[in-house]
Amino acid sequence: MTNYKKTLDILHSKKLEIYAPMENEISKANKTKKEWATQTFLKDIENIKNCDVVVMLFYGLYSDSGTAWECGFSFAIHKPVIVVHLHEGKSNCMINVGSYANLNGLDELQNYDFDNLPKREWYSSELKG
Repeated sequence: MTNYKKTLDILHSKKLEIYAPMENEISKANKTKKEWATQTFLKDIENIKNCDVVVMLFYGLYSDSGTAWECGFSFAIHKPVIVVHLHEGKSNCMINVGSYANLNGLDELQNYDFDNLPKREWYSSELKG
């Protein structure tokens, strides 16, 4: 099972209402690439604006550029971003510092209290000292 699927299972088990862009893709039928891209972009923005919290799967120094954009946009409009770190080694200060809570893997996501949203700063070995 993929990390993405495991994440959805965890969030569903917590009885959270979820919008997952990959599960709600806009059909490309009868659309130009520009029309499809614009509709996808606007739907993403709408759902981020309407949500209470954003959960981001983060794979280290390079993660999906769309996901990184969503994280930055969410921060800019004051939506808490819960980052699930699924990597070892170096990370990115823009994601780490700009996030509301940094979780180390899916086990921490499973145990995270979405009712109280505790803040969790990122403390990697690179940042200690």
